[in-house]
Parts: sequence; C-alpha cells; structure tokens
Amino acid sequence: MWKNKKGRKGLKVYSLFRVRGVNLDLFVHNLVRKMEVYDVKKAKDGKSITIGVLNSDIEKFFAISNDLCYNDIVRVKEYGIALPIKYLVSNIGLVIGAVFFCLIAIYFNSFIFKFSFTGTGSVIKREITDCLREEGIKTFSSIKKVDLAKLSDTILRENPRLTFVEVRKIGHTLQIDSSLSQNENRSIFCTADSLISDCEGEIIELKVYRGTAVKNVGDYVKKGDILVEGFMSIKDTTISTKVLCMAVIKSKFTCEFILDNEISEEQALIFAENELSDKDVLESVVLKEKTGDKFTYKVNVYYKNILYSN
Repeated sequence: MWKNKKGRKGLKVYSLFRVRGVNLDLFVHNLVRKMEVYDVKKAKDGKSITIGVLNSDIEKFFAISNDLCYNDIVRVKEYGIALPIKYLVSNIGLVIGAVFFCLIAIYFNSFIFKFSFTGTGSVIKREITDCLREEGIKTFSSIKKVDLAKLSDTILRENPRLTFVEVRKIGHTLQIDSSLSQNENRSIFCTADSLISDCEGEIIELKVYRGTAVKNVGDYVKKGDILVEGFMSIKDTTISTKVLCMAVIKSKFTCEFILDNEISEEQALIFAENELSDKDVLESVVLKEKTGDKFTYKVNVYYKNILYSN
C-alpha cells in the first residue's frame, strides 16, 4: 500500500506519468526514497501505474527509471497551473504582508537616507547642509512635498559664494551639485592649515583652490598623510595660507567568510556591501576557493572617501 501526498505546498507544478513494467511496487519504493511522488495508483491489471512527479524532479525521475530499466513511460497530464489562486486564498497572511510591504516601499520612496555633494561648491557643504536643515530637510526625512527647483534657488540665494546649485533626488540620495563663485572680490573663509588623510587608499581626485598639493592623483596614501599643505609659492617667495581643497580617495574594504554551501557572486557582494551601507561603492571583486566541503569567499569592495579642508 502506498501513502499518497495529498498536500501540495506552495506553487508546485507536477506531471502525471503512466509507467508500464513488472515489479512496480519495488519501482515506487525506490522512487519515494529519493524524491516526492503524488497520486500513485496501480491499474486493475497490475501491469501499469500512474504516478505524479514534480516538474522540477522530472529529470531525476527519468534517471532513476532508466537505472531500473523502466522505459515505457508516458506523460498523461500536468497539474498545478491553476494553483496560484488557491495558494493566495490559503496564504492570505502572506498576501497581506506583501501588500503591506509594497505600501511601505511606496511610502518610504520619498525619504532621504543620505546627501551627496558634487561640484566645486562641495567645499562649503557644511553651509549647504545648514541651509537644508533650515528648510526641514535632513537624513531620514521625507521630501515628498519639497519643490527641488525652489530648494535649489533657496540654497543659491542663501550662499553668495555659489553661482550655481542644482538639487536632484537619486533613489534615496539627495544630490546637491554646486559651483563656487569666481568673483575675486569674494573670499571663502578657511580655517584648515592642511588637508590630512583620515583613511588609506589611492587618490583618484584632488582639487586645490588654496594651498599646495604635496600628493598627486594616483598616489597611495595612508591615514595621517598630508595631502595639501598651507603655503603658496609666488615666484621666489613662499607665504603661509589656510587651505581650501578637496580630495577623493579610493579605499578598500575586505570581507572574508566561510560557508558550508556555495552561494552566487551576487549574494557574496550583497553580504559584503551591507557592511558599507553609508559608502559610495566603486567596484567589487569576489574570490572563491573550495577547501574540502567548505567554501571560502573573499570580497574586496572599493569605495569613495571624500575629504574636505573645512
């Protein structure tokens, strides 16, 4: 006597096959030891059976059948195509959860999780951030009712050092692109004597408006290295000055972990980049090595560190 599986969990789709041969009881016994089967019925003459097999297991089914020399097999019918509706009805909690998740996603779509400053005006990002705060805009706040064009005009009006401002929303990031004024009668208040690296990596961008660069783009620097010093040379004269500059350093974060099961490269990247959720990732490299029954993953994540002098 065979015990049929009556429940079909999830959205499983299975096919019904008719198998002819001898010693069918042994055939079924071997199958159920290695895979799930459904609706097993023996014909009245005892020379054939019908048996349901998950579509995902059909290849395995035929491999086992061939090994046992059962070759007279015909697909009779396919079931499960209409199961989605039944699945949704029987899993109403999951449906409600999915709808709730979509509503939450729509609601949080207008929220800002971080600011991004680009352009030469980035050197006064503190003043720009203060202006945003006065307008009620800060991280983890909603800008659903904010007119970004008017916000750009407000920042430009409140900061005479700037000649151009454009505010854009990219995902959950508020990007502020701005340009410094070129008017020589205006000066920017500087307080830093030098620009010192607070991280290790390769300089990929270096802009100096005041002061002298002692490192160049492409140089590898360590934490504590001086990038820009507070002096300027005019002909044969050297004068001291405060520095006004910015640098972008490409840093590396390495994440290494060992798993029992193999995972995809995308899953390894997600696992590693979650550790740098507040960083602007440039590129990632995944290295995989199998030792015995273990999988070792080493993920190198390269990201931006932006340094400002004031």
